[in-house]
Amino acid sequence: MRITGIPRHDEIIRESHRQFVSAERALREDPVGGLDELIKFYSNAGRVGEAITCLRERVALTAGSESKAADLARIGELLSRAEEHAEAMECFLAALELKPSSGALLLEIHLGMGECLLALQRCTEAEEHLRKALQSDSILAVPAVRALGRALAGQGRWAEAAACYAEGWRINRLDRRCSKWLVELVFEHPELEPAFAGVVQEFRAEHTRILV
Repeated sequence: MRITGIPRHDEIIRESHRQFVSAERALREDPVGGLDELIKFYSNAGRVGEAITCLRERVALTAGSESKAADLARIGELLSRAEEHAEAMECFLAALELKPSSGALLLEIHLGMGECLLALQRCTEAEEHLRKALQSDSILAVPAVRALGRALAGQGRWAEAAACYAEGWRINRLDRRCSKWLVELVFEHPELEPAFAGVVQEFRAEHTRILV
């Protein structure tokens, strides 16, 4: 008996093959547009290496600096996810050197650079880029303030880190990482408790309400 609504394995394979053939056909007709299709296909399939190769090809074919910067930032993001942080940094720097005019793209680049520098344990440099990523009210606010908290904690600036985690949780109360790290930080540094006891209690009450 087959449960309806759940695609079978052979159907998934056929659909994946159809998408790949469509992308290759588009590539022959329009190299840049075809690369768009292949990038989507490889990204959706989790084939990061092929997606990066296609993005690099599109960078070489694209004339506009804004588009090049966006593609370089995307390569940096994929490399960062693969924990290739040093190579990702090179891509983010190359994107930044193109001086993109899009504020959203600049925030994304600074956030990516900050997270890579954090992974490389270069917390002071990470702080600089993460503060730039916070210069605008956007959907990047929570990941940027969360990463800034980690950068400050990496420098031993516990109270400032705790303030970042508290702010991240206030912006998005569904973000459990900020609240978890705040509670852990207050537990490890009891001197912070007077300043953040209210936030910790509020989080615990909210968490208890959700569990009930």
